[in-house]
Amino acid sequence: MLEENFCPRLLNGRDKLGRPILYIALGGVDVPALAKQGVTVDDLIRCSIRSSEQVRLAVEASEDPLAGHLLINDLGLGSANPCTAMKFIRAMRFFVV
Repeated sequence: MLEENFCPRLLNGRDKLGRPILYIALGGVDVPALAKQGVTVDDLIRCSIRSSEQVRLAVEASEDPLAGHLLINDLGLGSANPCTAMKFIRAMRFFVV
C-alpha cells in the first residue's frame, strides 16, 4: 500500500545541470487512508530515509556533487484530489507528535 501511494523516486535521468532528480508525488497521498491500512509514521519515515540515501549516493556519484540535486514536489494541483494547504494541515495530526 505504501509503495503505491507514497514513494519518492530517484529518476534515471539528470537535469540540464547534470544533477540527479528526485520526484515526490505528494498530491495523491491520503494520510488518513494510509493510516487505516496500517501504515505508520515509522513506515513513512523509513521510505523517506531510503529515498534520501539514494539521492545522497547519486549526488556523490555525479560529476559535480556540490551542485546537489533537483527536487520536484508534485502537489497534484491539476488532479481530482490535489494537496491543498488545509488538507495538509488536517493530515498533520497523523505525523506530528
